[in-house]
Amino acid sequence: MQHVGQVRKLGTKPYAFIRKTLGSEDIFVHQNECPGRTIPPDGSIVEFRLGTYKERPVARDIVIVALPEAASVSTEAVTNVEA
Repeated sequence: MQHVGQVRKLGTKPYAFIRKTLGSEDIFVHQNECPGRTIPPDGSIVEFRLGTYKERPVARDIVIVALPEAASVSTEAVTNVEA
């Protein structure tokens, strides 16, 4: 079963947490489960499969659904600012 949540990144650490819904327990995710073995930007919306590690819930098979607006600035916008 696929779940959807929002990434909460912790600086440059090789892991993050995914919040499924407000009030629910955050799900641990390691960079090895992410595309390119890189944690998506903070605020990204992702789909994932729920697994377990040492009897704790973990996210597996991460797929990025949407990037936060700050992370998806177009090159056209950057060019216009520099002009």
